[in-house]
Amino acid sequence: MATRRLSLALLVHGFMADVFLPASALDNGLGLTPPMGFNTWNVYGCDVDETKIISTMDSIVALGLRDVGYEYVNLDDWYVSWVE
Repeated sequence: MATRRLSLALLVHGFMADVFLPASALDNGLGLTPPMGFNTWNVYGCDVDETKIISTMDSIVALGLRDVGYEYVNLDDWYVSWVE
């Protein structure tokens, strides 16, 4: 029973610390948003080419996604196909 109370006390203490203690971070302008980007595999699979990638990047800009933090296009070009 004492172990159960101790576990509950530690759980509550950990929860309270997460909720009420301020986060500590450097004020250097880095990491203001999570890394945001687009992975080509989710749409094209192994059917990827230069035209599709350029079109994807143009769409990211046209839709305003670049302005809200999207900055990466992850080019997944089915590089392991030679193994099969």
